[in-house]
Amino acid sequence: MGDSAGPPGAHTSGIVSCDIVGHSAADVSRQLSRVAELNEIVASTIATSPAGQVVWASGGDGGHVLFLQKSWQQPALDLILALRTWSDVNDVPLRITGHHGVVASVPGADGRVQMVGNAINYAGWLLTQVTHEGIVVSDAFRREIVVTETDPVTTFSEPRSIPHTELPPQLLFLMSTDGFQSEWGRAPQGDHDGLEFAVAQGGGWDLLYFAKRIWQVNSTDRDVMRALEDVRPDHLRYQRTTSEMGDVNPFFGHLSTDELQEVLRFGQLVERRRGEFVCRYDEPGDTMWVILRGRVGVYNSEGDGFGGTAKPKHVQQQGEIVGELAFALSRNRTADLVALTDVALLSFSYEDAQLRMAMTKVGETAARQVSAFINYRVLQHVGDNAPYLLGTNRTGPLAMGSRPWEYALAVLRKHCELLVVDTRSLDLVLDDIAPPASRGRGLYILVAGAVRTGDSRNSLLKGKDFPVLWTDVPNLVPAQPGTYRVHEEPVKVLRIAAEGLEELEAPQRQALRRTLPRALASPADKYEFDVFLCHSKRDWPLVSQVRNRLARANISCWVDEEHTPPGISVTESMERGLRSSRYLLACVSADFAQSAWAQHELRAILHLDVQRRSGNSILVLMLNEHDGDDLVPLFVRDAKRINYANAGEFDALMTFLQSRDTAAG
Repeated sequence: MGDSAGPPGAHTSGIVSCDIVGHSAADVSRQLSRVAELNEIVASTIATSPAGQVVWASGGDGGHVLFLQKSWQQPALDLILALRTWSDVNDVPLRITGHHGVVASVPGADGRVQMVGNAINYAGWLLTQVTHEGIVVSDAFRREIVVTETDPVTTFSEPRSIPHTELPPQLLFLMSTDGFQSEWGRAPQGDHDGLEFAVAQGGGWDLLYFAKRIWQVNSTDRDVMRALEDVRPDHLRYQRTTSEMGDVNPFFGHLSTDELQEVLRFGQLVERRRGEFVCRYDEPGDTMWVILRGRVGVYNSEGDGFGGTAKPKHVQQQGEIVGELAFALSRNRTADLVALTDVALLSFSYEDAQLRMAMTKVGETAARQVSAFINYRVLQHVGDNAPYLLGTNRTGPLAMGSRPWEYALAVLRKHCELLVVDTRSLDLVLDDIAPPASRGRGLYILVAGAVRTGDSRNSLLKGKDFPVLWTDVPNLVPAQPGTYRVHEEPVKVLRIAAEGLEELEAPQRQALRRTLPRALASPADKYEFDVFLCHSKRDWPLVSQVRNRLARANISCWVDEEHTPPGISVTESMERGLRSSRYLLACVSADFAQSAWAQHELRAILHLDVQRRSGNSILVLMLNEHDGDDLVPLFVRDAKRINYANAGEFDALMTFLQSRDTAAG
């Protein structure tokens, strides 16, 4: 396998790397044809080399070719020439680099050889430091070529030092051939070089990064203004992976040039080194960030700890927005944010976005874009956590209907707004909050601050629980007036206009008609259903009577006959039903005792009790008057029995369930 150095299984390897510039912005058919042609060039190199001596580590829009044989120099030079020729003939900008060093081979997940080690890490980094205007090789690569004198036509010139932050430094050289003269082009050496390089590469986020750095030194720099004129929405996409771009950033990608300049001026550049905290859970803070460079890990989300693993719950990448909920809702941070790499963030305070930007005509338009994004994120957050809309288990009213729940949120997005309540008046009524043109119609949800009800209960309602303050949605929920007293500022309310709710599908509106009255002027119940009806299929005629009596008493029931739509896994549906139900009502009979599925449901709810740390989530209903205790599973025989035939006992059960004061979990 050639010369080896380092640990067992390691090899010295020549590495030729390539990367198509702007590949992700091309249409799909062009991407496919380019990748296919690159693969053909590499396949030809592999075919003319000894078996197993050349490894192709593809990266989608390029990759690394590793030569493991002892005499690798000429094949490597031939490959570089073939890549350069293909780039010129097809007018495809292609970065090409060369390096030499120690790598190790390990079996990959798909059975193919995978190469690891500092040499391939360096080769990957080197690709990010060059342009398509010149072939750049490391000094380690150059020395190997010079020593063997395989190609006197190849020349090396203009050495430069671009230090790697972790690996040993070495000089970099331009490599030219008889038919191609390399140039350094615009490889970044300073902020202005970086700006020009970002413009040439179509790198919108890098462009904003260097533009902000320059503006912090010279706020009238004309190079920045000219560069920003070249930014298109397609340049401002989320970076999903190294070779895959996501959607256009929801408000940066829709700003005009003037608006983009305005937003960039107000943002503050924040830079953190790898491993540093951006913010900690429960810290105060009113800023949000756009990631211009690097990756940020989300840990300890909602204070739930690390779950026994160092792996972040989410990884946010270039172009994504973080911290927006604390920004919008004036609440403490909801998670630990840690820099997984060196990161650069553009920071915005709530005051900047809502007040200072709006002082100019251009800034006012930009502020509306920010507000539209924030409104939607608040809607998503409320929907994710309030069972009367969607809930953490995605079983709420917005999950009903023929379309995915995401479609329902997209419908409501056009009809929602975040209202900051003027609390100079301590007593709040709907007229104080409702926009005049709306005639007050809609759903009003408390999302920040705290209020007390003006009735005899004097209940404290907190924004973090998302209680419904007022409802007025014709043909869905009648108008519900109410007075509240401010307890904690700032008070913010999410309004969903009646028009949006009325655009939802019929099953969604029907479910909302049931859930919204229960959420009015009370903390949002984390359970969508009061009871999960656990029963044998053979008992359904009698169990359906139980369900109907409970429904008439406004007690919601989960039953698989109604809540397991076609195409959905029965097991998955059952688990979601159990998680979203306050109690399991075991409908015991002789058939129930013989039902393996019913016993499975009972054991599942017992497991959930351990997670809830409360227990007592199982209620036992004896369906038939003469059924004995021997039909009740041993592990729930300590639960109180209710005899369905005894009207008084069943009425007492319904009264207990209606109160909902003893919440399981």
